Amino acid sequence: MKHLSSDIEMIHRASAERARRVPRHRKVAIHHYRPTNVLPDQQLALAGTITVFFAHPGSGLLKEIEMAVSKNDGSDRRVARKVLDLFADRKRFSLEEAVSKTTRAPIIAELRYGGKTLVENITLPGDLEVGVIVLPFNGGNLLEDGLQWIEFHHPHVEAGLDVYAVYNQPNLTPAEIAALKLIPEEMAEINVGYGPGDVACSVLLLTVAVVVEVAIVAATYAITGSDRRYSTEISPDAIAALGPVGTANALLQMRTSILLGRTLIHY
Repeated sequence: MKHLSSDIEMIHRASAERARRVPRHRKVAIHHYRPTNVLPDQQLALAGTITVFFAHPGSGLLKEIEMAVSKNDGSDRRVARKVLDLFADRKRFSLEEAVSKTTRAPIIAELRYGGKTLVENITLPGDLEVGVIVLPFNGGNLLEDGLQWIEFHHPHVEAGLDVYAVYNQPNLTPAEIAALKLIPEEMAEINVGYGPGDVACSVLLLTVAVVVEVAIVAATYAITGSDRRYSTEISPDAIAALGPVGTANALLQMRTSILLGRTLIHY
C-alpha cells in the first residue's frame, strides 16, 4: 500500500507540473495509410491502429514518414525499419525516472479523441528523434477533427512538437462493416481505444515510460508475422446479438488484444 501511495504521489507531481503551464490546443488530421508490404515490420502503422508520430520541428525522419505515406511508392518499408531501429536497444524507464524527465521537459503533451483523454503526460526524450503512440482502431468512422494534441509549456517556449497521425484500416467482414456504419456520429469516439499495454490503458501512465513499451509491442507483433494467428472476425449471429455498439466494442477489444498479444474471446 505504501508503494502504491508513493507511485500516486509521483504521478501527481507530473500532473501538478502540467497544471502550472500554459496550454496550447491543436487539431491533428488522421491520414489514411496503405502499406505497400504485408509484413508488419515493414509497415509504419499496424492494421487496426491509429499511430501518432511526434518530433521536434525539423525532424528529417518525421518528414520521411509523411512523404512515405503520401507517395505510397514503397518507401514506407525502408522508413518503417528506421522507426523500429530507434527502439531496438531502448529500455523502459522506472516511474521515478519518467516523472523526473516529464517535469523537466519543456513541453508536456496530452492526446485526446472526441471527448476522452487517451494519453496524458507525453514527452519526447532528448535522445529520441521520433516518439510513437499506437492506439487500437476497430475500422469504424473517424470523427472529423476528432484527434486533438494539447501541449503544456512554459511561457517562453514558442515552438511546439510536430505531430503526424495515420490509420491503417483493419480487414473487416461485410457484416462487421454494416454494423459499424450504424454507429451514430455522436458515438464515433468508441471506434478508437487507449494505447496498448496493461498500464498503458490507464491515462495515469506517463508516456515517457510507455513509448518504449509501445515500440516493443509493435516489434513483437511484427515478428509474429501478422494478425492472422488471431481470430479477428465476429460471426453474423453474434453481430445480430451484440447490436452495432456491442459489435464496435467487441472489434475494438479484438484490436487491443492483438496489440497486447493476448488470447482473444471468440464471437
